[in-house]
Order: sequence, then C-alpha cells, then structure tokens
Amino acid sequence: MANRFLQLVVVACVGLGLSACSTARRPATVESVLRSVEGYDDEELWLCGRAAKQAEDHLRAAVCFSLLADRSPIGPRWREATLEAAAAWERLG
Repeated sequence: MANRFLQLVVVACVGLGLSACSTARRPATVESVLRSVEGYDDEELWLCGRAAKQAEDHLRAAVCFSLLADRSPIGPRWREATLEAAAAWERLG
C-alpha cells in the first residue's frame, strides 16, 4: 500500500516537472524586445538600456540603446547610446 502511494507521488512529481519544462520561456528575439519597448520615450529607453546592461540582458540593452541612438541623433545621449549599443551587440556575438 505504502509502495503504491510512493509510486503515485513519484509519477506526479515527474509529470509536474515535465510540464514545467514545456512551459519554459523561449529566448527573446529582437522583434519581441521591440514590441515590448515600442511606446518608450527617450528617457525610458535610456533607463531600459541601463537596467538591461546591469542585468546582462545584452539583447534588450542593444535594442534599447540602438533605438535611442536612432531616434535622437543630435540628442544629449546620442554618443553614449551609440557606444552602449555597439558594446551590447558585440557581447551578443
């Protein structure tokens, strides 16, 4: 009786573990990051890039800094955003 209960518990745990694997997050794509930041203004893009850089989310940092550099080529943060974008893209390989 106890042995059967133990088998059921093991089967349930394995089933839960496999279902957790099937719902794992997919890696981010450039398109998904673009969709998530499409309404950001310049300051929000700057903060997004800085936070992503600190979290070592290089794709998000690259997209945020690239968008900022593209949007405001004469803005006060253009040079920093361009350099940060280049560094983040380089870290991605």
